[in-house]
Parts: sequence; structure tokens; C-alpha cells
Amino acid sequence: MKAWIQIATFLMLVGMPNAALADNANIVRTAQGEYSYINQDTGEIIGHEDWSMLVDRSGARTFTIAQRWDERDYVTRTIFRVDANLRPIESFQTRWDDKGWMSSGVYTVVENTVTAVVTGRGGRATQTLEVPEKFSMVPHPLTTDGLHFWYVDSPIGETIEGTAYNVKKRDELSGGILGVVHPVELTYLGVENVTTAAGTFETKHFKMGDDSDFWIDARDGILVRLSYSPEGTRYDLTAFERDD
Repeated sequence: MKAWIQIATFLMLVGMPNAALADNANIVRTAQGEYSYINQDTGEIIGHEDWSMLVDRSGARTFTIAQRWDERDYVTRTIFRVDANLRPIESFQTRWDDKGWMSSGVYTVVENTVTAVVTGRGGRATQTLEVPEKFSMVPHPLTTDGLHFWYVDSPIGETIEGTAYNVKKRDELSGGILGVVHPVELTYLGVENVTTAAGTFETKHFKMGDDSDFWIDARDGILVRLSYSPEGTRYDLTAFERDD
């Protein structure tokens, strides 16, 4: 029952525009923006993502994300919460493919445990996995990809081993998407200015593994650019507003 109460709360938040919530004393600031998914060889835009962020009095952030891949007829809606340090708290995600609704899932972090309850076309599945204190969650919208590095505090060029709970394992019976816990190599490469259609940003440049480069606005972990070489794709922040 608790999981479905959380879902109802998430869906209520989705329907509330930032402008209305900004007048609430519990909300200290907001932001919103858009990403474009770009084929680096052709310059073709192959997907879009719209997002908004609320920061409450505790410093926790709640992201509401609408994501679509045009060429795949694939759509997701995600609510993602992190605490003041950007450590994951919970996520709700629902997905559609070319056959219609595909699956929904609630992923909740309590101390060092992640519990998932997922529902797909074939039924429901649950999962509980242990995670370390320092970890990130990967529900896969671009908006959340700026949050993987919250605990990286190493010198420029030094690689550390981190941990990710990656929402990528399809349950064979239900069709819902469960997670796997795996190590990730994280490298801080320094401060760089990056210009996109949304403007020029002072960012922290990180690398994950050998093939993914991330440029991140340091204040809220907002991704400004991601370059993923295996697919020849670049993801750019193409619109951005912040109320302070």
C-alpha cells in the first residue's frame, strides 16, 4: 500500500506547474529545462526530454521528467528525488513502447537498501538489493545523469570506483524493469565552460568509464552536456530557466 500512496503523491506533483509551487513556503527555488538528443555525425535530433526541479526547505530536490525517443516510439515519465547531498531517495517511472503501456516501477531507498516494486504487462515483481552509502541511481533520463558524481571529491585526473543501481534488468515474468548494482569508474577532469543552445555554463567535467563524458552545473547536479561515443550521440541542454 505504501508504494501506491507514493505513486499517487508523485502523480499529484506532476500536475502542478513550477509557478504555482514556487509560492509554497516549502519550496525555496525551482528550475526547468529541455534536452535534445543529437546524432553527432548527422546533427539530427533523435529525441527530447523536458524536466522541472523543485528544491524544498531541506535542500532535497524533486525532478519531474518527460522523455521520448521519436525513432523508437518510446516514452517515459519519471519522478526522481534526491536529498540535499544529491543521494537518491526514491524514483517512480512509467514507460510506453510501440505496443502501448509497457511497465511502471517504484524504487525506494531506505538507508543502504533499495527496494523495487515493478508492474508490467505480465504482472508484478519485487526486489531488494543492498547499496553502499555512496552510490547513484540510473533510471536513464538525461536529467538524472548529472547526479552520479555527488560523492566524487578527488584530484583532477584521479579515477575512483563508485557504485550505481542501474534500472535495466527486465523481469521475465512481469515485464517490469528491475535494477542491478555494479561498479562504475568515475574521473574528475576539472572546471570547463560549455556553450549550448541554452547558454554558457561553468561546469565540472567528469568521465564515467572510457566512453562517457559529462559536463555538469555544480549547484544542482544539472547535466549541461553528455557525450556517449559508442552510439555517436550527444545530449545537450537546449533550454533552461532558474528562478534565482
